[in-house]
Amino acid sequence: MKHNVKLGTVCGLIRASIRLASLEGSRWKPGEVFSRNENLMQRTFSTYTNDLSLNINHGPSTGLVRLIGLVCLSSVLMLSLATSAVKGAEVSPTQEEEDGLPQSQLVVLREAFQLVNTVGNEVWPGWTRSPMTVVIIEDDYEYLLNAPRNWKESGGFERTEQTFLRQPIYHRSRTLPQALRAAFPVAGLPAAVVGAWNPSEESPNEWAVTLAHEWFHVLQMAREEEAKVADLELGQGVYPSLQLDYPFAYGDRDVGYAIHLLGSSLYDFWSRSRTLPRAVQRTFVAETSWAALQNLKTIISLKYGDDAYNYFRYQTWKEGVARYTQVHVSLLAADFEDNGRFYQQPGLAALQGNMSYGRLWEEVTRTNYWLIRTASGIEGGNPISFYGIGHGLAELLDALNPSWKEHYFDKGVWLDTLIEEVMDPKAVAAR
Repeated sequence: MKHNVKLGTVCGLIRASIRLASLEGSRWKPGEVFSRNENLMQRTFSTYTNDLSLNINHGPSTGLVRLIGLVCLSSVLMLSLATSAVKGAEVSPTQEEEDGLPQSQLVVLREAFQLVNTVGNEVWPGWTRSPMTVVIIEDDYEYLLNAPRNWKESGGFERTEQTFLRQPIYHRSRTLPQALRAAFPVAGLPAAVVGAWNPSEESPNEWAVTLAHEWFHVLQMAREEEAKVADLELGQGVYPSLQLDYPFAYGDRDVGYAIHLLGSSLYDFWSRSRTLPRAVQRTFVAETSWAALQNLKTIISLKYGDDAYNYFRYQTWKEGVARYTQVHVSLLAADFEDNGRFYQQPGLAALQGNMSYGRLWEEVTRTNYWLIRTASGIEGGNPISFYGIGHGLAELLDALNPSWKEHYFDKGVWLDTLIEEVMDPKAVAAR
């Protein structure tokens, strides 16, 4: 599996996608994880560890296959309806501009917008009300798109002759590395900042789902992430570079073993809980994960103080839930596509490496569940560990506390406090 590393002053590290789904008829929504049909369960989970471990590719993703299909007239008509929310001037993806963003890049970007506009609110209520500004890093320029209509040019950006979704595109000379996958304020705007789609590195579908991850970080910023994190008082760290600068004890074997134990228990819970229809049964099975989380908290706090554990809280809240969201966007897109409720953007099928979202799930993103279990090694883990652990904690919350997203952005609320409300309500009441 390919990992994209976030660079610069604002962090994050890798991403991948995974999907959760909706049902035909009575539509499934995240949190209602025990009402899936048999086919969907087989897609999201294949008998414990059996299938997932064998399909992990630890090297860079290669050999993505170009898929071009015949589309009947009825599909074309339905496609025009499905994409009306992201209309723009339609151009052939093979027609590249001499100046500005290539049209192929604009096609992939429209696909990313369509993904979030179609399934975003199903994954995270109210997501599409958040800003969806994006900066795309090309060889020589950085392009800013989807800025608010009242935004005044700043930060070195100048208006170009190109437009996107009937809005002007701005550019400036490149200052950022092209490998960047991040979200931070640019020219006064909270924005997803990503390297341009490179067909030799990933499919256009994977790039689109990765951008959804970064747009979720924009939602976090819009919902006062900075004020929430300030309450943790993490030493001398300064938001947002705090993510990279904090001296967490990655090389400590005690911490590494505790993270590994938590990841294994979270994966086992995710595997087993899907067969348990009653909440009391799921809560009983979750006790191992809860104990593993308390064990990790004790080890980190005793050896390195409360600040270190609060940093763990912050990273799992931020990066872990962003991966969880990306995973669910990918799976939900595949299920919508299977059921004729989502159609790819015109021109996407002609791009190198394009694939269905079902295939993206099978070949790339499904292994993120296995990465919950392998979040840390005996050497103490690394910043990427927070992705898998946070993802696992969010999956556990879906099963135990389906309304957890209502309070996710509240000040003083972290994933462990949301879990504690279910696992130890007496302790919560006593405070």
